[in-house]
Amino acid sequence: MPWTIDKVDEHKKGLSDEQKKKWVRIANSVLKRCENKKGKDCEAVAIRTANSKINANKQMIAVNFLQETGYMPEIKEHEGRSYYVVPVVMMVEGVHNGSAGAVYHSKEELGKSVEYWNNMPVTISHPETDEGSFVSANSEEVLESYGVGFVHHAYMDDEKLKAEIYVDIEFLSAMSPEAYNAIQNGQILEVSVGIFTDDENTKGKWNNEEYIKIARNHRPDHLALLPGETGACSVKDGCGVRVNNEEKKGGKNVNLVVLKDLIKDGLVAVPIIYKEGLYEHLSKLQSLLNAMDTNEIYHYMEEAYDDYLVYSKSSKDGRKLYKQSYQNNNGTLEFTGDPVEVQRKISYVTVNKNDTKMCEPCKEKVNELIANTSTNLTENDREWLETLSEDKLDLFIPKVIEVNAQLPTLDEAIKVIQANNKTLEDYMGLLPVEMREKISDSLALFEESKQNTVKAILDNTEDGTWKEEDLKVMSLSVLKKIEKSIVKRVVDYSVRGTVGTSDVSKVPPLILGN
Repeated sequence: MPWTIDKVDEHKKGLSDEQKKKWVRIANSVLKRCENKKGKDCEAVAIRTANSKINANKQMIAVNFLQETGYMPEIKEHEGRSYYVVPVVMMVEGVHNGSAGAVYHSKEELGKSVEYWNNMPVTISHPETDEGSFVSANSEEVLESYGVGFVHHAYMDDEKLKAEIYVDIEFLSAMSPEAYNAIQNGQILEVSVGIFTDDENTKGKWNNEEYIKIARNHRPDHLALLPGETGACSVKDGCGVRVNNEEKKGGKNVNLVVLKDLIKDGLVAVPIIYKEGLYEHLSKLQSLLNAMDTNEIYHYMEEAYDDYLVYSKSSKDGRKLYKQSYQNNNGTLEFTGDPVEVQRKISYVTVNKNDTKMCEPCKEKVNELIANTSTNLTENDREWLETLSEDKLDLFIPKVIEVNAQLPTLDEAIKVIQANNKTLEDYMGLLPVEMREKISDSLALFEESKQNTVKAILDNTEDGTWKEEDLKVMSLSVLKKIEKSIVKRVVDYSVRGTVGTSDVSKVPPLILGN
């Protein structure tokens, strides 16, 4: 393709937007690298790699070692992940033809940087930009699409730079089935170091091999596994994921560590009887599913049982689940019959402790709690309520608060307030600030309205008819009635009208002229 965020759900559901962005970045990077190297089933490899990287918290299970003639990859748990731990010769003294040409690497220079190799990343191939330039592996984005593990316990063995590497089993299986199968079967695998050096432009020979430079001050960056490729320090040179053994000078077979050598080193050797482990069994099942992949359809194992498995089939049309039976013929797994489409179903059953029957009072209390409108419990809660003991059910019974049977009347309440001899300010002080402000504003408007009404009455009645102090003690409603009952005085400001005229209809209008 390349993939976009809106396509992620076709291959992996339940991811957040941030996880989807990461999935797209990894898948597209792996796809481009695979296609550049003309790899097989590149889209399937990219999807499996992205899925495995997003599954960073998923733990894989393995139960035993694998017996092979080259070496035995040990399986160890580290920070919740399962790793193959295998020996590797990263570099040997000699002339190696890398990106800088024929360069001589002395064992003295190799030995100076040994401690810096620990925890360096292990990658599948050397990381590259889209333009094909090599880059450092020590960044999060690069490791997302290239990283499969890390270097551990680096040391010099005479002229050889050796170490153990921890390789994440799930990441390796998804990113490079070829490298995975090689390590699983104890086979030799090419490697190549990613290093920075200060090269001295000096020509010379070492063991009849010509070089144009001498490498100084090695600074480790990563160790690359090279399935299907050859490293600058190749297997023939003595490098690679390989051995506690060395290639014969005659160039034929590999010498194994023999029993007497183990005993001489103080070790006890016991025979190993091989039995297929759970992880290898699951890997074989996934390999059968991988063989069914196309550029548009991908298969992922969901569950596995003794004689059948459940897998998902993802395509542009969506994702479906299938059940597929299989059989084991002396370690060779093969599908039998046709797959059947299935659906995932999850159910929950009630577990009664000690398998005892529910007490009779408990049943009655459950009924009462559900019927009581104060509890908010409904029939949907009956199943789990019936699993509770009687003392636990009692905790749900609402508490009853006793109150006076008869509330006081408004007049009685006013008398109580008046009896306390408190002022309006005292009562206002008991209110919340916001309510106090609203009431204060209302009282100010009320007082202003009352003053205006009293003034209107005094202005429009004969002097002495009302006294101001008598009006002020009246209620506002009474004052409004008095105001409506009186005849308003009319003041005539017309210069042409007759003084004292109250009929404004007879006053000529004021005309503004030039």
